[in-house]
Amino acid sequence: MTAFENQCPQFVTKLSNATVTAEESCLSPPYDCDAGLALAECLLTKVAAAPPTAAQQKVKTDFCAQCPDGKSATYPTSCSTFFPSGSPDAP
Repeated sequence: MTAFENQCPQFVTKLSNATVTAEESCLSPPYDCDAGLALAECLLTKVAAAPPTAAQQKVKTDFCAQCPDGKSATYPTSCSTFFPSGSPDAP
C-alpha cells in the first residue's frame, strides 16, 4: 500500500464539497485509464464553477483590501479577477 493510499481517508476529509462532487462526477464508471489531461480538465472546470467557500471569499476580501484594482500596473484588475473566469464570483 502506498503512502497516499494509506493516508487517503484523512486527506479526503480535508477536500471541499465542490472538489469531492467534481471527483465523483469526473471519476464515474466506466473508468478510462488513459483519461489523463481530460480528467484534469474535468476536475478543474467543475471546481472552478463552484461558488467560493467562506474561507476563499475571506482571502479575496483581505487581498483586495491590500491590492484593489488599479494599485498594480502589472495586474490592474487583480481584485476583480481574483477568481478564475467562469467561477460564480468572477465578473
